[in-house]
Amino acid sequence: MFGMEKKPKELKSFVFDLEKELSSEERRRELAKRIESRIHRIKDILHKGSKKEEFDQLGILLNGYHALAIVLGRATQEPKKKKI
Repeated sequence: MFGMEKKPKELKSFVFDLEKELSSEERRRELAKRIESRIHRIKDILHKGSKKEEFDQLGILLNGYHALAIVLGRATQEPKKKKI
């Protein structure tokens, strides 16, 4: 029904550009180091204080870098096997 009865012979998996870059351990460490340094720099700027508009933009940027760090951490872990 709806094309589900026919299974394709080969499923081509899509690989993101970030996944390709993370295949190298050296590149992975470099990205993690750069992300952490930017997070610390933004936090320092926020602690010093700034204008309301800049504060909001830096907060959004900080959340984005934090999310990227989480994705980077999860992407480097081995996928968990599902129990059926």
